[in-house]
Amino acid sequence: MEDWLLIRIGLCVSIIGVCALFFLSQGHVDEPSDALVITGDVINVIHRNDSTIFQLSTEGTTDVIVFDDVDISIGESVSVVGEKDGSYVVAERIRREKTQNNQ
Repeated sequence: MEDWLLIRIGLCVSIIGVCALFFLSQGHVDEPSDALVITGDVINVIHRNDSTIFQLSTEGTTDVIVFDDVDISIGESVSVVGEKDGSYVVAERIRREKTQNNQ
């Protein structure tokens, strides 16, 4: 009689443990993307795929969505400001202020 009680308690604890592990594994932390650039990097546009997606030069290459200005041209520098869905780097055009020399 005592053995059956211990077996039932062991089974209940095992089932609760398996359920707890399952539910804990469902709340995962987002993994960082495989992008070779991080927020704050300044990178150069080396290829223009269409009006919104550009390929950038880094140690490798990565795609970027440029949301600031679609008139960015090859050779221009952009600043990385974040990520979208962990797969695209979001960047914006670096604003260069024109300075006037009053001489």
